[in-house]
Formats: sequence, structure tokens, C-alpha cells
Amino acid sequence: MEGWTEEEFRNRELMAPCGLYCGTCGVYLATRDGNEKFKAVMGNLYGTKPEETECLG
Repeated sequence: MEGWTEEEFRNRELMAPCGLYCGTCGVYLATRDGNEKFKAVMGNLYGTKPEETECLG
């Protein structure tokens, strides 16, 4: 996993419709990187199935 870029961390335009800031969101990172294992971790955290854990923002 690459982690956040400096631009993503500082870019206020990355405020998603869900209300979370994409620059610090694990779901955003997992979706961006296509990291299914991390999606599963985030799904467990949020109480969703891995296939439902997808950033739409």
C-alpha cells in the first residue's frame, strides 16, 4: 500500500459526499489502490462486507 500523497493530505477538494476527508480515509486508499485485503479490514471496521466497502466519492 502506498499511503497518502502530500497532495491528497492537503487537498481540501477531496471532501467526499460521505462527509469524510478522502486524504485521510482508509476506504479511499483501499479503493484507489484496489487493495481487497484492506477493504476487508475497513469493512470489518465499518460493519460492511468487503465488496460493499467502496469509495464512491
